[in-house]
Amino acid sequence: MNEPAVQAAICVCALAILRRLGFVIHVSAVDVIRTLGVARSTAYEHEARLRAQLEDNSTAEAAAPPPPDGGNAELLRLRIENAVLCYRLEHLGCWVDGGRTVYSDELRLFVVELAIREGVGERLTQDKFAEACGIPLPTFKPWWAAHRATPSGTTDVLTVEVSAKAELTPEANTPESVEVAAHSATLTEGCSPLTSAGASTEFHDDVSNGDSIASSGQTEGLPAEPSPTAGFTLEMLRIVKEWQNWHGTFVAFVREHLRNLGIRHGKKFVSDLLHLAAARKLMRRPPPKPAARGSTFIPPPGIQWSSDGKEVVVVVDSEPFTVAWQPMVDVGSTSTVGSTVRPTEDAVGVIVPFNEGVLTTGGAPAALLLDNKAPNKSAALNTALPDNTFPMYGTPGRGQSKATIEGGFGLFAQELGPVAAVVDATSPERIALSVAHAVTRAFSSGRNHRPRRKDGLTPYELYRDADPSPEEVAAAVDKLRAIKERIDAREQREAARRDPYVRATLEDACARFGLTEDGDVLDSLSTLPLEAVQTAVAIYAAKHATGSLPTDAGIRYLAGIARNHHHARELQLFEEELVSLLEREQLSVMAHLERKAATLAPLDLAPRLGAIIHELLTINVPVAQVFWRRQLTTLVAAVPSHLRTGLRRWLCDRIRRRFRATKQHRQQLIELVVRLLRPEPLPVSIAS
Repeated sequence: MNEPAVQAAICVCALAILRRLGFVIHVSAVDVIRTLGVARSTAYEHEARLRAQLEDNSTAEAAAPPPPDGGNAELLRLRIENAVLCYRLEHLGCWVDGGRTVYSDELRLFVVELAIREGVGERLTQDKFAEACGIPLPTFKPWWAAHRATPSGTTDVLTVEVSAKAELTPEANTPESVEVAAHSATLTEGCSPLTSAGASTEFHDDVSNGDSIASSGQTEGLPAEPSPTAGFTLEMLRIVKEWQNWHGTFVAFVREHLRNLGIRHGKKFVSDLLHLAAARKLMRRPPPKPAARGSTFIPPPGIQWSSDGKEVVVVVDSEPFTVAWQPMVDVGSTSTVGSTVRPTEDAVGVIVPFNEGVLTTGGAPAALLLDNKAPNKSAALNTALPDNTFPMYGTPGRGQSKATIEGGFGLFAQELGPVAAVVDATSPERIALSVAHAVTRAFSSGRNHRPRRKDGLTPYELYRDADPSPEEVAAAVDKLRAIKERIDAREQREAARRDPYVRATLEDACARFGLTEDGDVLDSLSTLPLEAVQTAVAIYAAKHATGSLPTDAGIRYLAGIARNHHHARELQLFEEELVSLLEREQLSVMAHLERKAATLAPLDLAPRLGAIIHELLTINVPVAQVFWRRQLTTLVAAVPSHLRTGLRRWLCDRIRRRFRATKQHRQQLIELVVRLLRPEPLPVSIAS
């Protein structure tokens, strides 16, 4: 026998039992298997054999008749406890602990049958039996009462219904087959259209095509039917097998059982997988029946308010105190318009939030819905209500009549739990911390369940239903690492900019003049040039020696001198660089214009003048304007006198027709041409 494999199987079984009992275990089954150096498949094979052996022992023990005298009480208790634990070990999920413990129907039937066999009411009492089973007595009593009230004497009506659905044969109508039939009927209801009602689906561990599973079989003489698990990976097949052996809720299966096995998938993935494998419907519960016409009425906001009381536990110095929280809720909008906390539920707890709601909303409602408790029918409450508000009372025994406020109480209990606040009154500081903790916890819980405007989902739903793929997780991690490296590199560059000589100069000045650090002034000055810092220290020393320093001059005054000197130096360098840039630009522009003027030299006089006018009309650069004006002046001086009039008219006509240029620019250019090609002076006889 492989000793480590047996030890791993025992540890896996023990961990499963301890978790079902509510113990917090900080070691997972995967850690135990890895420590023992056993393959996971080997460990789980031995674990399955161990469970089967325990089941055989419990079945044989259950079939054995009890001793005539009822046996020892302690042995009887141990026998009952062992039977329940073995059942829980075999039927995973039948008992899910939490804020509200969930028991499966099969477990309830098993406990009732065990109670009948052990003689509850004859040889032991209900409380002793419930204590041995580990089930609270208030939970077991309704189970036992339902069994005793069943006319047919069967353990439960559910057994009869399931048997009818499963269509058991007469020879299969045994107590052992009833439970199997119930489970089979559940699976049959969740079958997909791929499988017929009479076809059975088997899952094999044969690997085909790498990591896919071939799960189809053929019957001789019949064509092979397609299997709903064809193409499933080993992990998918394992999830399906675990679900077939699970007897609890789907949420507990995904969040607890699969995670304990090292399988991490979201609810949507597992739900779709089980649906494709014909093991579970996408919607196991039928839709609710439509409400009877007129049975539910929700008035518009502001018409009806409702109030009720809820007990809230506050722990002060390890001593619990129960107080009454009495809110005032608008039925139409479900908004809380007022609230108060009283030692006990009374009429003042209704009057105070009502008046607060009137101040908050600016008006009183037409109706106030209350329950039938005596304080709500007192004369003081009726007197405090305004004349236009009439009180009304819910139907006795029906919390649905005040569904708005009762639902709010349910959400309050789910989010904050049974204890609203724990106050440590050892000192005022501890009281302040306790109150702040309670307030921020309430805000965080409300924020987690508040739908977003973007998509209507709450942060809780987004986190709960998030199911990123490994590729998405890896991409997000890589992106975050890149951002981190970029930030770290920036910090390194900033650190490299800090000159150690500058830092030493500043520290020496601080020690010399008695300056103290103010914030991060020294770090910011460490990035300035050494020349600016030295100049600032010299100016500060001169002012200090002459007594011209302000009375409040400190490290920030020295920093201001250094920055002003640094900025002045930057502006001086800016001026020098700009002048140099303009000179280089002018030289390059002049060289370009000279080359362009050289290309116009071979042209005749009129085309050359027209090309110069075109340049003056299209180029607005000042250097180019001056250059082409000089070219025009030089060329016009060589125009013969008899050609001046015609050439002037031709050039002015070209300027007038260049509509892309502004009117002012064209006017200035026409004036230049006319003055350069001015008309000939008139003869003396005509002038006289």
